[in-house]
Amino acid sequence: VELLVPIGPVDKAVFDQKVRALQLLGETPISFSILQAADVLKNVKGKKSIILISDGEESCKEDPCEVAKELKSADIDLKIHVVGFGIDSAVAKRQLRCIAEATEGTYAEANDAGQLKEKIAEAARADLGNFISVIQDMDGNGLKYGISFYKPGAKDGDDPIDSTLNL
Repeated sequence: VELLVPIGPVDKAVFDQKVRALQLLGETPISFSILQAADVLKNVKGKKSIILISDGEESCKEDPCEVAKELKSADIDLKIHVVGFGIDSAVAKRQLRCIAEATEGTYAEANDAGQLKEKIAEAARADLGNFISVIQDMDGNGLKYGISFYKPGAKDGDDPIDSTLNL
């Protein structure tokens, strides 16, 4: 788990280059990913949102639902919007749904690249602002989708900074 670009305006070329260079390891450290993203955002003033995209259940020892509940009780004004991608495990669905519910975020499922793009866009519209996307693909398959990034303080209807990525 690593921060690809610092919080702030997104340079599309740099972001695209960083994402294309990712080495997928086949693990799903959801709890650790959430904690890392929250740590990066803790000094950002105002409401904060994370879009978590996952294709499986937690592969480490921590309970991601409990981690999400702890973050909510820490009062850092954070919502986690979750998109389950190709989820076929009841345990994974339960974990991911709980993360969203515990932080007052949204939960959605996608089964193909088109649905993934749509669900990410819906999550982005749910809370315009800064987003960190935690992208996990256990199989290492290439995906094509778009992510919309909004500048801090963006209002509904403002133009996003778009990036279409191949992972």
